[in-house]
Amino acid sequence: LGAGSVRNHARIASQFLRWCADEGLIARVPVRTGDVPRAPEPNPRPCTPEQVRELLNRCRGGHWRDARDYALITTLLETGLRRAELCAMTVGHALSGVVVLPGKGGRSVQAFLSKPCQDAIRRYLRAYRTQTGRVLGENDRLWRARNRAPLTPSGVLRILYRRSAGLPEHISPH
Repeated sequence: LGAGSVRNHARIASQFLRWCADEGLIARVPVRTGDVPRAPEPNPRPCTPEQVRELLNRCRGGHWRDARDYALITTLLETGLRRAELCAMTVGHALSGVVVLPGKGGRSVQAFLSKPCQDAIRRYLRAYRTQTGRVLGENDRLWRARNRAPLTPSGVLRILYRRSAGLPEHISPH
């Protein structure tokens, strides 16, 4: 188990033992607060410029999914959005260049898309329309899966794993 999992299991056991003590099932809690291991500090490594170039080069192709992946990765790199926030983007957000979404913990997330990022999204939408015959409306979710349904956060992760295969490390957003 990883250090975070060990901490979670220890906290659950500690809460259970406190409940047992409160209910009079045990005389005292045998675990002290300091006995629970600390959560590990996250240590994400940023992508190198070479990794970013290689990742984007792998999205060069003629299929709408190649254009989607290029635009999606560009958007992630530029905005720092979480996967769920990215999946909540609509066509209207992309075309306006301003993304305002409810984020994690009830906070609002705001991101701005540069012209190159917007151009990549427009290429994706054009390829999607041309190759599928479907036009996405302004309120439709922007990112589409292979089956043309809205992309899910786990789908974003699968795309990144597939595109980063063979690189020294898998690329993963939040």
